[in-house]
Amino acid sequence: MTNTILKRARVWGALLATGVLVLAGCGASDQTEVSRGPYTIYIHGDSLLPRGGDDALIQGTVVTRNGCVLLGFGNGAAYPVVWPSGTSIVDDDPLTMRLRSGDQVTVGQTVRGGGGSHDVASPMVTVDIADECRSATGEVLIFNPDGNIDLDA
Repeated sequence: MTNTILKRARVWGALLATGVLVLAGCGASDQTEVSRGPYTIYIHGDSLLPRGGDDALIQGTVVTRNGCVLLGFGNGAAYPVVWPSGTSIVDDDPLTMRLRSGDQVTVGQTVRGGGGSHDVASPMVTVDIADECRSATGEVLIFNPDGNIDLDA
């Protein structure tokens, strides 16, 4: 009887540990800074597990300021962005980024995709956004880690 109890305890312990690992993968992903030439972008790290995200639509025009790649809006506001994993800078003259889909985006293009807006101090922002890249409101736009971004022609 004692062996049966111990076996069940081990099984439940293993299931609990697996559940904790799966849930740990559901939070904010590791984010990192990538620079090329004078430009810096922030991206989600890669993951073997699928990751969710926020349900808001992020849409704006790619702009640069002080070497920061931001999303700008018609009212003059511009916000730092955490791009999906797999995004990279492929050229810095002119700035050209490659999205995870293989599409390339340059300054002046409008992009849109799923994600959300979070305060720079939020636990959802795990990368240190440079002071010169921060918005006046402290908001950071975060595309979903595994999300696709659409480009306007």
